Amino acid sequence: MALMLPHSVFFHIPKTGGTWIREAIKNAGIPTREVGAHADFVLNMHNRYVRVDRKGKFTFAFVRHPLTWYSSFWSYRMEQGWKQDDPADPFMSPNFERFVRGAIRGFPGHVSWRYEHYIGPEPGVLDFVGKTENLVSDLVKALRLAGEEFDEQKILSTPRQHESRLRPVYSDRLKEAMLKSEQQGLKRFGY
Repeated sequence: MALMLPHSVFFHIPKTGGTWIREAIKNAGIPTREVGAHADFVLNMHNRYVRVDRKGKFTFAFVRHPLTWYSSFWSYRMEQGWKQDDPADPFMSPNFERFVRGAIRGFPGHVSWRYEHYIGPEPGVLDFVGKTENLVSDLVKALRLAGEEFDEQKILSTPRQHESRLRPVYSDRLKEAMLKSEQQGLKRFGY
């Protein structure tokens, strides 16, 4: 589901800081409601731009570098358990390198595809796409651009969510292969 605010809609792309964003928005005193249907392939808090009436609303989402997206997804699944509700799940492996190599072979450009799936084809249909690497400042920027009234200090003091203790490492060859596979998204979002 997407998150409807008074003047905007937040589209939560999995593994891009959305749980923290939801908590920060709540802490900042912005009224919200969940909108859209749970009909997407990833259930629970995720919905595509095409499934929500966004007329007259400022729209925003967040992306992250594919290197850290794969690390975050794998770490989360290793700690929470593998499921079959995501296109990356068929490549599950307790070995990080095996997981990423399987994803590259079985679904090349997976993260780039995911971003297009949620945001729309280039140039996209959303008004703002922030980066997880600038999570706090980009959220504040998006909310200001949307004209939302909020307590910025509450956003700044919101603790991180879902911090993993696992720190998977890319070999040079794996990193090179993943970057080659994700060229579309890397270029589109300036990574």
